Amino acid sequence: MFSLKQETKSAVFGYLTLKEGFCVGMKVNGDTKWLKIKYGKGSTAFGIFMRSSEHISISRSQWKSLINGSYMHEDCSLPKEGFNVTPNGANGARARIGLVGHKDCNQPADSRIGFGTDGDNGGMDHNNTCGNEATDGSNGGVTSVKAFCYIFIK
Repeated sequence: MFSLKQETKSAVFGYLTLKEGFCVGMKVNGDTKWLKIKYGKGSTAFGIFMRSSEHISISRSQWKSLINGSYMHEDCSLPKEGFNVTPNGANGARARIGLVGHKDCNQPADSRIGFGTDGDNGGMDHNNTCGNEATDGSNGGVTSVKAFCYIFIK
C-alpha cells in the first residue's frame, strides 16, 4: 500500500506511447481537481522529459483550477508553461509540468503551479515540488500550497 507522502514512478511511465496526452491531478484537503493535457500522439513521457523546454498552450485559469484559491503573478503577459519550464536566472520558479509567472518579465519567475517544481526566488518554498507557490505581488498574495499529485498517460 502506498502512503500519501510516497513518490511512486512506474518503469512503464517512460516507455508507453501517448495516444492523447496526460491527465494530471492535484489533491488538496481531500479535494482532487483534474486537467487534461493533449500532447503529441506517438511521443513517450521519457522522450518529452528528456528534451529541453516544450511549450503547451493551456490557459492560466485552467492551471489555477487545479487548486482552489491558487495565485500567480500576472504582470508579465508571456508566462512560461509546458514541460521542462526553465527559469529566467538563478533560483527562479521552474516546473517539470506546469506554469511559472513573473512580476517582471526580465526577472526570475516569482510564482508557479505544477508538477516537479522548484525555485526559491522571492521566498518560495523550494521543497514544494507539487502545488502552488506565489510571492508578494501575485493576483492574491503570498501562498504556499502543497498538493498530492497524479500524472497519468493516455
